[in-house]
Amino acid sequence: MMSDNQIMIKTQEVIDYLKQHPSFFEENQELLRYLDFGDARDKKGGAAPFYERQLKVWKDRENQQQTKIDLIVDSAKTNQRLESDLLEMAIGLLSGRQNRKDAVKTVIALVKRQFNINDVAILLNNEEGACGHPKYDDVRQRVVHQSSICDDRVSSHLLEALFNENFKAIKSCAFVPLIFSDEIKGVMVLGSTSEARFQPRIGVMFLDRLGLLAGGYFQGGK
Repeated sequence: MMSDNQIMIKTQEVIDYLKQHPSFFEENQELLRYLDFGDARDKKGGAAPFYERQLKVWKDRENQQQTKIDLIVDSAKTNQRLESDLLEMAIGLLSGRQNRKDAVKTVIALVKRQFNINDVAILLNNEEGACGHPKYDDVRQRVVHQSSICDDRVSSHLLEALFNENFKAIKSCAFVPLIFSDEIKGVMVLGSTSEARFQPRIGVMFLDRLGLLAGGYFQGGK
């Protein structure tokens, strides 16, 4: 057991250290949540400054936790909406088989309406596995790993080749592989007038599902 002198020495060391480092609690505010100030009122009846700082730390932590909860809830709502949109699109595609040209028009119209996309370009392989679009090889290379990617820095030259006269309005894109039987049968490019819509960091799970859905539709319509 430590003697009173040993306790006093340790206490004095702490006091000396804090005097030498006056910004210690400012730089380590998380420690304030562990401190007990007893009667936290000053002589004038107001909250002691140190206690006010402790309350601020707790309030900031509470706000951070609430922000995380809000983000989780928003994410769940977004996922539910996207699932519903995919289902509605699937129902639309199942309404009837069409020739390839009409099938492309149908998918473009559905994607634009269902997912609020400004413009859509679809590049499909022919029966020999080739595509006549001059930029197909460049576009396919982006999804050669069979997963969608998002990009807000697509060159104006490529945008013009994909979206013709509308290219100047497009600020971000999603490149979606059209998969059927584990093979890339084409690429769908979604164009948005919002730079924030298709940022490289966003998840692509629903884009990949969209590619599987459209890929199966095109192949099934042959």
